[in-house]
Amino acid sequence: MPSKINKMKHLIEKASEVVDFTYKVLEIEKTDRRDNEQVQVRAAIGTALSEYMKPIHVAKAMGKDRTTILHYNKQHDGNLKTWKGYAEKYDVAKDVAKMNMHYATINYKIKLIDSRINEYYSRISELELEKLNLL
Repeated sequence: MPSKINKMKHLIEKASEVVDFTYKVLEIEKTDRRDNEQVQVRAAIGTALSEYMKPIHVAKAMGKDRTTILHYNKQHDGNLKTWKGYAEKYDVAKDVAKMNMHYATINYKIKLIDSRINEYYSRISELELEKLNLL
């Protein structure tokens, strides 16, 4: 069974796909520039992905620092209200993230639960064997 780290790697890869696909849908070239368009897209994607993953994992998927993701999340409500163009980019990022991450995160959680169940069954077997040895 894959480890928790491998499963998280898979989610980070899926999130990276969200980044790339969002740029594609918006027909915007992905760059490191700091112009409004680029910053809006990054903030929109970071916020959208934060619905599915911790900021540190979103940051890995985006090649950013986790504090940048925290900043995106903190500024989100204000950005929606006042930053012209941001709401549209966020709507696209949110839809792309939902389409790609919703089932991936559900499957991740199911695999974690299955792993715990298997650990519990193993522990039960160990305890039953120990009980037999005591009798």
